Amino acid sequence: MNIILTLITGICISLMIFFNGSLDGYIGNFPSLLFIHSTGFILISLSFLKKQRPRKREKKSKWFLLAGVMGIVVVTLNNTVYNMGGVLLTLGGTLAGQVIMASIMELVKHNKNGERVPIGKIISLLLVIPGATIIGLRSNIEFYWIFISWIPGMLVMLQSYMNSQNILSIGFKKTLIIHYGSTLAVLLIMMIFIPLGDSVSKVLSGQVPLQFVIGGGSIAIFIVSVGSYLLLKLKPITYVLLLYTGQLSSAILLDYTTGLPFSKEKFIAMILIICGLFLGEIKLNKKAGV
Repeated sequence: MNIILTLITGICISLMIFFNGSLDGYIGNFPSLLFIHSTGFILISLSFLKKQRPRKREKKSKWFLLAGVMGIVVVTLNNTVYNMGGVLLTLGGTLAGQVIMASIMELVKHNKNGERVPIGKIISLLLVIPGATIIGLRSNIEFYWIFISWIPGMLVMLQSYMNSQNILSIGFKKTLIIHYGSTLAVLLIMMIFIPLGDSVSKVLSGQVPLQFVIGGGSIAIFIVSVGSYLLLKLKPITYVLLLYTGQLSSAILLDYTTGLPFSKEKFIAMILIICGLFLGEIKLNKKAGV
């Protein structure tokens, strides 16, 4: 069941990137951030209409409550990269960042337990990072943007870990409301300095398709909640491997429907990425005796 959920989450991430990037193209970056997180906050707030039974929780660091604020950077960079080269470029960069952060998280765990670093971790990085770089080079963007595109993936992994710990501490619904509430609060403060322009009138007049306005924020609730749950159940690198499998098929389809070319170099790059993730997982399982 966890495997199926992770694959579905990967597909949803591709759709979310497509919706959010399209909304950015209609009304700009800051207004799209505001609409995306407002949608998520309103939807999750509705769940509080039903009373929850009080439960005893574990205490966690209060810094984990700031996980939602990272979403501003994640969505901003993802929207920018998407408008430069489409879903596949965004996912390639995101995956590289996820693998780097997942590797760091597992390396810290191995070091804490006094274990040797699995060779699979090194193999995974040596294949995934070049693969993501090739996708960037074939997307006709400035070289430094390839590395910038990795940042959202690193933050997403860190964000998912922090949210998973928050779930243990304060519960599922409260974690989500704080995740979206903290982000929305920062965005509302930013409104003092950044004008919305005619973005609101465009949305209200129907110039922007409704699925782009509410699609990304709605799907994000599923991604944040399920992703946080899955990180409690799966190894970080296993989670990333399954996630990318779901992302890949939907990314190719979405890029094709929007007229972006799919070259043999991108195909080779994706094979490198999948092999890197798969070999890393095989090594880990063998080491663990699974």
